[in-house]
Amino acid sequence: MSSEIYTHSIHNSKGVLVKSWQAYETEEGESRLHGFWRTWDESGTLLGECFYEHGEPEGYERRWHSRNVLASIGCFQDGSRAAPLVLFSKDGSLAEIIPFQQGTRKGLGLHVVDEETAEVIEYGNTTFRSLGKMPLAAALSAVMDSIVLSEPYLEVLREHLT
Repeated sequence: MSSEIYTHSIHNSKGVLVKSWQAYETEEGESRLHGFWRTWDESGTLLGECFYEHGEPEGYERRWHSRNVLASIGCFQDGSRAAPLVLFSKDGSLAEIIPFQQGTRKGLGLHVVDEETAEVIEYGNTTFRSLGKMPLAAALSAVMDSIVLSEPYLEVLREHLT
């Protein structure tokens, strides 16, 4: 890795920053993401961010529908999804939890049916099956109890799910 990390920025015709990323050039002359990648809408509202290490996503990934309305939150480790991908509706309510372990959809997830009901889904390596519908609070509890994650990410999830 070259010791120099540089920042790329793209602005729209009005001069508003719409994309920014950090990278370095490899010995082979390839650009490799290293640092934050962020994107904004035309008014300058942050829409997404993810951290990269040596070209691979690492840590949290967050996207927003609009100003302060979270669309999704996920977590990467060693370039693979290492934790559930949590999706939110445009009104900010929970929409879906898709479990990931070492880059593979695996474990218990849920799909919100309405304000009070969710369908619990069991994901296998390449399969999935419904375990049925139940009250949203019970489904969320079952899914959260099944997740094995580091405490910092669990705290982030709890913050956004309560």
